[in-house]
Formats: sequence, structure tokens, C-alpha cells
Amino acid sequence: MARLAELAARVSHIHASLVPLENEQKDEEEDEDTITPSTIIEAYSQYQRRCLRTRSKPAISSVAELRRVASSQNCFLSDLLDAERKRQHLQVSLDEDGDDHEDGNGMDGTTAISRGQPHAEAITVVLGEASSLIQPLAAWRDALSPQSENDNGICIQLQQLCQESMEILNKEAQTLAATVGSWFGTDQRGVATLDHNSA
Repeated sequence: MARLAELAARVSHIHASLVPLENEQKDEEEDEDTITPSTIIEAYSQYQRRCLRTRSKPAISSVAELRRVASSQNCFLSDLLDAERKRQHLQVSLDEDGDDHEDGNGMDGTTAISRGQPHAEAITVVLGEASSLIQPLAAWRDALSPQSENDNGICIQLQQLCQESMEILNKEAQTLAATVGSWFGTDQRGVATLDHNSA
């Protein structure tokens, strides 16, 4: 996708430099379908934003599903996680007692427990995916250098494309992480009770 954006930006730049403006009125009446460097930058930035949201969706959906289950059972999410953790510890203990004559299954009590920190895991996924999308853009931006005098304008546009995409990714990652982070307080018995008592 990055190469397509670069190609479109190059074509747009060449078109703008080869075709003089026919008249001022046509420039002022800019058609919505006209492809300009700014529309290419905007479209690519939004593509990157959608990639981040798509990659982060499973982790965030997992927390949302846990919240829905907790809400349907009229309890805190932390209560569900504690109950699951206790059930798994009991299961591991029973398995270890029953398997004393065997070499063991290679599992200890911590590896069998799942979903210990779903909010932290979701935020880690969001920030990790944002980093994996931002890093190549930063490398591309930093590697751009004009090969000739004619390349200076296109290099500036491509650097702007990278910079704006990185800024949108950063902003979106912060928004998603803040949303999941805001759920944490209401999902934890101790934190929610503390907030409720201080109000």
C-alpha cells in the first residue's frame, strides 16, 4: 500500500508540474474526485488508522466480551477473573495430585492461568501494533532524500505523508488505549468501590 501511495504522489506531483493551471476558477472549484497530494496523504493516513483498529480489535473485543459477561452476571470483571483463577488453580492442584507417579505435564500454576490482566494485554496489543505500523513509516521518512533537483518536491510530500500517518497512528493508539484504560477502574471491585465511596 505504501508503494501505491508513493506512486500516486509521484504521478500527482508530475501532473501538477507538467500541466499548468488552466484558470483560477477551476482551481477554486476543486472537484471532490480530484487526486491531489493532500487527498493521497489523507487517504493513506486513514488506511493506516484502519489497519491499527483492525489489528487491535480482537484484543479490545476480548475485554469488551468479558465486560459484557460480568455485566450480565451483575458482578465486577475482577470477580470473574478471580473465580476463573481459583478454578484453574484448583484444577492444576487436582491434576498434580493425580499425576504424582508421572514426570509431570510441564505446567506450573502460573502458565495455566489465562486472562490474568485483560486490560493490560489489550493496551499492550494496541501500543505494539501502533509501534509496528509507525516504525516502518519513520524509517521510510528518514530514508527519503532527493536524487535530483526535481525530486525535492516529491520527497517533501512523501515525508509529509509519513509524518501525518505517524501522527494519526499515535493519536488513534492513545484513544484506544485510553478507552480500555478507562474501563479498568469500573471493572475492578476495589477501584470502583473506592471511587464510589469517595464521591
